[in-house]
Formats: sequence, C-alpha cells, structure tokens
Amino acid sequence: MKPKFKIGDKVWAIETYGLETVKCPLCNGDGTVRAKTEDYGNVVFVTQCPVCEGRRKIDIEQHGLSWTEPREIVGVAQEKEKDKIVTYYKLNETWSSGFSKEEERVFKTREEAKLEIKRRNKNALDREFAKIKKEL
Repeated sequence: MKPKFKIGDKVWAIETYGLETVKCPLCNGDGTVRAKTEDYGNVVFVTQCPVCEGRRKIDIEQHGLSWTEPREIVGVAQEKEKDKIVTYYKLNETWSSGFSKEEERVFKTREEAKLEIKRRNKNALDREFAKIKKEL
C-alpha cells in the first residue's frame, strides 16, 4: 500500500488532548438503570448503571491540532498489523524522535485537520458508548 504522503511534505497532525466529562448517555446521569431478568420471572429491578458504574458521568476523548504550523515529514514507515498495512510518519518535531504519527492523524491542509477534529469530537460520545457496550 502506497503511503498518502512522502518525505518532504508539510502536514498538519491531530492529537488526543484529554478527556471531557459528560453525563452518562445510558442512565442519563442518574447512576442507575432498570433491568429485567428472566431467571426470576421477568422481575424488574433497579441496579447500578453498567456504563458509568454509578458515577453518573463518563469521560470522552477530545482532539485538537498538534501545532500551530505544519510540520515536515522526515520519515515514513509501514508495518503489517493483523490483515492490514499501517503507515507511520516521523515529523520534524523537537520533542519526538520516533515514527509516532499514524496516517489517520495526518492531513495535507489545516482545514482538513480541523474538519476531522470536529468530526472526532462530535462522535466521541458515540464511540465511547459503543466501546463500553462491546465490553459488557
């Protein structure tokens, strides 16, 4: 698979900047949910919310631009992970020396990066909720 960018290209990168605390979407911030069990004749009972574990809130990732200016790609690496090839870029940043930027976090223009940040932050709650449901 051919990398999207090459050495010398100037790109914008996005990062996960931290967490935002929001009201739990399953219990609507109550900390409890109503559940039903077939084992005891379909009895309905109140129990701790399995998503927020009774805390009433969950933390979701928030994304932003890595820098205020584009960075130059100084290295490209690819590796096979399961059934796909993953591309990583090394950028001319002073605090990092490795191939740390996955292709899905690197963009040609600031506008493209900002649109992806907006999309990721908008969908963060849905992604976190889906991940939690998968774990249940």
